[in-house]
Amino acid sequence: MFASVVKRVNRVSEQFLNILLVVMVVVVFLQVIFRFLLTVPLSWSEEVARYVMVWTTFLGAALAVEKKAHPYVEVLVNLLPLVIRVPMNILIICISCIFYAILVFYGTMFVTTSVMQPSAALEIPMGYVYIVIPVGGILLILNSLVEIQNVWKKRRGGVQ
Repeated sequence: MFASVVKRVNRVSEQFLNILLVVMVVVVFLQVIFRFLLTVPLSWSEEVARYVMVWTTFLGAALAVEKKAHPYVEVLVNLLPLVIRVPMNILIICISCIFYAILVFYGTMFVTTSVMQPSAALEIPMGYVYIVIPVGGILLILNSLVEIQNVWKKRRGGVQ
């Protein structure tokens, strides 16, 4: 049940990321056209591209956990006896969750302190840009919990 809910959230995140990537490509393309062909650079394009990149990074990191795309030293874990591998994998994921919880905690503080600060070109509250830090941290934790569940199921099923 929990894993299926997280999977649905990930599919929504994935669709949103696709939209963000299209927006970033279009904005950067427009900036190139306006700057070099029309010689009238857009004042807001660089800021939009930067903020979209921040959102893409944090939301994409959560999807990378689901797809097991985050690097870790698997060679060292595989050298361990089979009995220790599952607890070691769970320990590694738990340590990552501590980092993600720190992201959520300090990201929330960052959002609350910057919510009234306007951005330079767009003049939108910076809290809207930074809200992705705690949201991304929460998604990272949720995906990590699903990964712990998957590792545990593999152990119980005898598959390593």
